[in-house]
Amino acid sequence: MEYRRSLATYIEWTATGLYEGADRPVARYGLMSQVWLTHPFFTAHLTLSAGFGPYLAHDKFQQGSDDKTKLDWAASFSASVRFLEHFAVRGSWSRIITDHDRDSDVFLAGLSYRF
Repeated sequence: MEYRRSLATYIEWTATGLYEGADRPVARYGLMSQVWLTHPFFTAHLTLSAGFGPYLAHDKFQQGSDDKTKLDWAASFSASVRFLEHFAVRGSWSRIITDHDRDSDVFLAGLSYRF
């Protein structure tokens, strides 16, 4: 789930609940917040974005530590295509950046409602 809000021209903010799965090697879930640089094309029917921000994640299989909740980082790219006045399709790729060997790539796609 993602909530996206425009802060200024070409700048957006998102709050995201992310679930990366329940199988090894990574079983992580948590809350992510990102600031995005965006640019609309074709009278705002296509929007391309790049974002970066913190990801507070709990990793079920984190080894070598009693604390399985860590502050990681996410760098993302996203594209949105609006097909009706209030509806769009969005695809995103996020690279979860950790301070250990558990980096991951997350691909998301879905329907969005613009209000």
